[in-house]
Amino acid sequence: MSEVEVRVGSILFEYTGGAELVRGSGATVAELFADLETRHKGLAFRVLDEQGGLRPHIALFLDRRACRDANEVLDGVERVHVLGALSGG
Repeated sequence: MSEVEVRVGSILFEYTGGAELVRGSGATVAELFADLETRHKGLAFRVLDEQGGLRPHIALFLDRRACRDANEVLDGVERVHVLGALSGG
């Protein structure tokens, strides 16, 4: 299980101490955010819901591929991007 670079959008800077880039490890997206939570309190709850799924207002990308499953395996992934999804009408 190697370390992954995680880039977060500005809506999450409050939980990363203002950092755009943090690093964490885990075999899956859920494990990655559990690891990040140990250093960045509140970050996982803003990305994952109470059932462990991705929140609907969060856009998550594994390298350049969109992800909607917190159980997605991170094997070979170098970067995770976390952005606030835009919505409206």
